[in-house]
Amino acid sequence: MKKCIIITTIHQPNESIEAFAKSDYDLIIVGDLKTSEASYSDRKDLTFLGLGEQNDLSPKLSKLIPKNHYGRKNLGYLYAIQQGYDIIAETDDDNIPYKGWGNFEKYKTNRAIIAPERPNPLKEFTSKKIWPRGYDLRLVNKRQRHVYGNNEAPVYVWQGVADIDPDVDAIYRLTRNNKVKFKIRKQIVLGKEVYVPGNTQNTIWTNPEIFYSLYIPCTVTFRYCDILRSYLAQKMIWMHGGRMGYNHATVYQERNVHDFFLNFIDEIPVYLHTPKVIDILKSFDPKDPKDLISLYKELYYHDIVKKKELTIVKEWFKCLK
Repeated sequence: MKKCIIITTIHQPNESIEAFAKSDYDLIIVGDLKTSEASYSDRKDLTFLGLGEQNDLSPKLSKLIPKNHYGRKNLGYLYAIQQGYDIIAETDDDNIPYKGWGNFEKYKTNRAIIAPERPNPLKEFTSKKIWPRGYDLRLVNKRQRHVYGNNEAPVYVWQGVADIDPDVDAIYRLTRNNKVKFKIRKQIVLGKEVYVPGNTQNTIWTNPEIFYSLYIPCTVTFRYCDILRSYLAQKMIWMHGGRMGYNHATVYQERNVHDFFLNFIDEIPVYLHTPKVIDILKSFDPKDPKDLISLYKELYYHDIVKKKELTIVKEWFKCLK
């Protein structure tokens, strides 16, 4: 299978990028205004998409997506789809892979969480009090028992966790900020109509049929865009008969410098909107990939995305043709 991993960065090549460049996945680096193109342009072991290359892929889409925004990663997805990749992985430039990263073919898919409706997936890999970014805060202190069942559906997205500095929200970092080493356990699949947050930290998409749902919304905050994407993608994946699975840590994070309070401000829409987004999804019944556009219209009507989002996502689908 033709496999790639996509990373967005403004930094020069570091330990993370060098490690993924040596993996058996083709490395695609998506640049932005602050990225030093000279650091990547002569590399033979990766593909660099600067703003010029992104514009060549689709001048209109490249213009619509704001610069200095994580949504530039959409141009990387578009490139990978146009190049015919069968597997698309994604991470960030501060995650470093363990040996064996990316070997999703060996993951177990027979066991699923079928209840509650909004479980905390990190509970599967640690007994510590911790929750992922994008989790419904109303449930943080609620005791919930995971109920398991057999899974026969294929897993189209694998969401891995990250050791040391996992993808948690700013409230966790401001109040606890404990480093975590997750236990190595068998993978767990999320049943249909079981809603959990995913991200772009350590994620592998295994079926080109659902690559259209890689689209990252561009009119929400940086700390919200991939979380919102993950919830919407789950709904579309169910339409195709697939599932999302969670895996133990196959990377560890040496996190770039962040201001936790600024992260908190950036995440306010996550805290406020997540329950509403799930309510919208529960009543939404997609029949076709382009129903993702209709889903974004619903989000616009509820003031979750801006009107420009509809223009961008329509152009995204035009580019996929």
